Amino acid sequence: MPPSAAARRLAPRFGFDPDRLEDLGAFESEVLAVDGAAGPAILKVMAPGHRTPDEVRAEVDWLLALRAAGVRVARPLPALDGTWLVLEDDPPTIAVAYERAPGRHLPPDAWTPDLFRAHGEVVGRLQAHARGWTPPGPRRRGWREAHALARAPEALPDDGDFLEAVAEVAARVDATVPEAPADLGLVHTDLHAWNLLVDDAGRITAIDFDDAVVGPYLYDLVIPLYYAVATRLDRDPGEAADAFLGPYLAGFDARAPRPAGGADAVAAILALRQADLAIFVRLDVPEERWDDGLRAAAVRLRDRTAARHEVVPREVLRAHFGEG
Repeated sequence: MPPSAAARRLAPRFGFDPDRLEDLGAFESEVLAVDGAAGPAILKVMAPGHRTPDEVRAEVDWLLALRAAGVRVARPLPALDGTWLVLEDDPPTIAVAYERAPGRHLPPDAWTPDLFRAHGEVVGRLQAHARGWTPPGPRRRGWREAHALARAPEALPDDGDFLEAVAEVAARVDATVPEAPADLGLVHTDLHAWNLLVDDAGRITAIDFDDAVVGPYLYDLVIPLYYAVATRLDRDPGEAADAFLGPYLAGFDARAPRPAGGADAVAAILALRQADLAIFVRLDVPEERWDDGLRAAAVRLRDRTAARHEVVPREVLRAHFGEG
């Protein structure tokens, strides 16, 4: 898609040529590649209402702190006036820019045990940092506000089976996922393989902190497992999970304490992500982004949620996370 009029107006505020913007096809925000004076960059333009300026500034604050701590994350770039956010109108369209991180996205079948371990180390380093860092300004919203379960009646209002299953997922989360103060902190929420760039040396950079919230550390540990299984439709889910979890958890455990919560809590989070995505694709993906693959995925997500499909067999989860 061509860049929006807003992106073309805001790009020069960062020193970017609007005629060189290239759409990267993101769903919720407009994400554009561009060559800036300092090298390859990313311009993200958020429509009014997607995020508040305080929420976006909180994202930038965390990225700057992570960079200062030596964690490989995308580096924010200031606008020409030295500010991190460029706002237009009220409520504002918000633009932010980042250095384009080195590396590339790897397809699911290209990930090796060594990369799974490196993936776990990235998540562990984020959590270790969040546990010891106090944000300097307004914090991100809570994870309960961020997930989509409450919007299920809007997505599929006449689908009784789906709505009943979503209510069960919400009850499972309430009953099993630890939420004591020590269990909560800043989490990325979406650190799957497509939000990781891998360079030729196998080093990983984490990107897209747009959905970061204050939530259970266990949630951030588990979400990569969902995608490690859901993106491998060619493999048995238990085998895919087992192959991922061994090296991934070893990498995580080398960097951060394991969050509280056993197999029941992990299963609840996996079910939550499955239901969330079934709702999200129907409500938040623009019509022009829909294709045959997305339509098939929407049906699969709805059907699996309604059928109470377990993303990963419980015995595999018990082997890696223990009972409970």
